[in-house]
Amino acid sequence: MTDYDIVRECLKGNKEAFSEIVSRYKNLVFSKVYASVGNYEDTLDLSQEIFVKIYKNLEKYDPDYSFATWVIRITLNHTIDYMRKNKIQTVPADENEYNIKYGGLSPEQEYLNKEDREKLNRAIDELSDKYRIPLVMYYSQGMKYQEISRVLNIPLSKVKNRIYRARKMLKINIEKGED
Repeated sequence: MTDYDIVRECLKGNKEAFSEIVSRYKNLVFSKVYASVGNYEDTLDLSQEIFVKIYKNLEKYDPDYSFATWVIRITLNHTIDYMRKNKIQTVPADENEYNIKYGGLSPEQEYLNKEDREKLNRAIDELSDKYRIPLVMYYSQGMKYQEISRVLNIPLSKVKNRIYRARKMLKINIEKGED
């Protein structure tokens, strides 16, 4: 069955059909949320909320577009709302923890690396959503430009431009903070 076939079954009242959607997309939703939030328990809660939102909005799905893209859009929007509401940093501060633990760095170098990550996190959080969201989708969530374009429903050229500008703004903000 295609995703759209399952959506039609759900809209006819077949609640078991929705479990197939959950089965197909639970890993995708979980990984996108966890990449942004970085907390297992919060990710579980948010994933559940997202599937409730998907179920309640199935009638709004347009079969002209990929169902996966629609799911990602709902996931990212819900996660961004949660992060805004709870003022969560967009990049987990411990993303290189493994490299630090096993890379043989001195305590001084570990401290400097941590300090640099914190500066970067603060600078990313200061970006407007227009620039921060595509940047996080590209670097933290590993999405390709085309995927970001589809999810945010903006032209590919705008995605590239916003990521370029976001990097430029980050560089300026971080250099300013060092003065």
